[in-house]
Amino acid sequence: MPVADGEAAVKEAGFRTWGKSKDSRGDLPQIVVGMAVTRDGIPVRCWAWPGNTADSALIRQVKDDMRDWSLARVVWVADRGFTSAENRRYLQKAGGHYILGEKLRGGTPEADAALSRQGRYRHVADNLQVKEVRLHSDLADDRFVICFNPEAQVRDAAVRAKMVSAYEFVSPGRYG
Repeated sequence: MPVADGEAAVKEAGFRTWGKSKDSRGDLPQIVVGMAVTRDGIPVRCWAWPGNTADSALIRQVKDDMRDWSLARVVWVADRGFTSAENRRYLQKAGGHYILGEKLRGGTPEADAALSRQGRYRHVADNLQVKEVRLHSDLADDRFVICFNPEAQVRDAAVRAKMVSAYEFVSPGRYG
């Protein structure tokens, strides 16, 4: 059976393909690597995919691959590329637990709802305060742990003030 041109190109390049670079390096081919680890961080299974594989496809494949394992508890940890409501529902199937990093200023409805909730922050370290927010919907319950860094707040305010003062020196007609 003849191999299509696209298939031949993939075989020649292997997994290294052009995809959405997470580190802003669109000039390099990449691969995606996933890993299952014990609670102590010991790897027990690894996966690799072409660099242009969609995050949602990865999480479903790994969850399905691990279905036959005799595991007492699985906690999924992933970055913000996996935070869609569809992915969260998929991870919750069969009592799954997850921790997904998300920029709360990203403007998603869930993040906005979590940020708008009242509640006290608990002091965890000198530069870290956290509070838990639970959002209930018809589809599922989501738990957000919101982290606040007072040092970063001071640093961010200084950067904003510096930017504002730099713009104040630019007159409207100077570049026009």
